[in-house]
Amino acid sequence: HIRVDDCKAQRYRTTFNVEQFVLKNGGNLGEESQIEELINFDLGTLVNDETWVNSIKIGDREAIMEHAEGAALTLTIRTETKPNVVRHISKFSNFTGTIVLDKESNRYLNLTFYDARGTLIGQIFSSSDSLSVMESIFSIDIGKFTKEKFQRVVATSVHSPKLVCFYPIGDTDSRICQRLELIYEPIK
Repeated sequence: HIRVDDCKAQRYRTTFNVEQFVLKNGGNLGEESQIEELINFDLGTLVNDETWVNSIKIGDREAIMEHAEGAALTLTIRTETKPNVVRHISKFSNFTGTIVLDKESNRYLNLTFYDARGTLIGQIFSSSDSLSVMESIFSIDIGKFTKEKFQRVVATSVHSPKLVCFYPIGDTDSRICQRLELIYEPIK
């Protein structure tokens, strides 16, 4: 357990489970005082060395941690004052795309997203103009190391234009739907 005393100065208290310590007796049984050598004292890494942390910036009245990977992060902060918490939610302004049946008979969505970040939920519907029957649902994670253009494999049952919708995770009201045409490439 870690309790932060002063975030800016990076002072904190740590409570360890005694099972984390492995001690080795380094002295002889006949000696008055025995010296113990610590052979395993792995207490983890600094927070900014963790793979899921992209960067940490500490200001006068704020601590900004940028999440590097994964779709969800739960952050619990206990303060003596009322903090301002800013989070950058998943969003996008629009998308375009096509369904491609390539020369090797692979079917995939060829998508371009605009002003996108975070996790987007995609839905493919059986009709080209109705939200009645959903064929599949999937997610796409967009970060700063992700390209704007995506290709996503679709089922072999896709033989016609489909209605494809995307919305930011947790915000179904922001769903944007497009009728995507099916493009056939000649067989090799």
